[in-house]
Amino acid sequence: RRRRAALAEAAGRVGYAILPSGTAPLGGTGMPISADDRYDTMEREYRALLDRSGVCGCHVHIGLPDRGTALHVSNHLRIWLPVLAALAGNSPYRDGRDTGYASWRTIAWYSWPVAGPAPFWRSEQQYDDLVDALIQSGVILDRGMVYWYARPSARYPTLELRICDVLPTVDGAVLVAALTRALVGTALADLRDDVQAIEIPADMLRAAHWRAARDGLTGNGVEVLSGRPVPAAELVRRLVSRVRPELDRTGDTDEVLDLLARIEVDGSPAQRQRTAYARRGDLRDVVDALVDGALQ
Repeated sequence: RRRRAALAEAAGRVGYAILPSGTAPLGGTGMPISADDRYDTMEREYRALLDRSGVCGCHVHIGLPDRGTALHVSNHLRIWLPVLAALAGNSPYRDGRDTGYASWRTIAWYSWPVAGPAPFWRSEQQYDDLVDALIQSGVILDRGMVYWYARPSARYPTLELRICDVLPTVDGAVLVAALTRALVGTALADLRDDVQAIEIPADMLRAAHWRAARDGLTGNGVEVLSGRPVPAAELVRRLVSRVRPELDRTGDTDEVLDLLARIEVDGSPAQRQRTAYARRGDLRDVVDALVDGALQ
């Protein structure tokens, strides 16, 4: 909250405001490329793809003892990440129109060559071999362009989760961080108990992420173990039940349950954007609501 407040204050001094949305609702201003050799190369290599990349995500880093552990934890998280994505969808509008999705950012970002659900890892060597091959092929420039939803950070000793839109409120970011920490803690407990991660087919995971991006919490999600449609709210309840022991251990249970109860009353982030628009049919009302709620 302090950091958002400091950022909002700095923006205000030059006549701007912070807008916590996964995409720009109004758009129309273009996106200048930073003066940087790497970004210049990206512009040459990926061309119009950069035009779709003016998006904002909430990346959560969880410290882990080593990269091997991070990869094993990633395997355990794969089945739950679509649920987090549905919970955090906050980009229904892009360039002045309703995309029909709860998270258009997810759809736009998926266009990058190495994006989406991470593979199921069997060893660090497998990870290194694949990333090295992708770089050598010229498809990506470096390890920083590995955009899987969960990846060992190229800069920090962490597992980085890149699945969520930026959240409209501080409380929303706290909810995502608490659930992410609980998922990782649960995965670590499974590893200690020699519980094997379930390997879900990549296409099923992609289907679940697409459904989460489209409907958020308002419709069905995909239960990836069976492939059946299940109400997204029920999948959230199952996630909380799965990580409840870890939430209890860290003292986060009451906070998480309270924040989820607020979503049931107020609606998901994408729903709240659409509610703001519905008042007068004016996207400027969406922008105002996002700016006003940024420090909550």
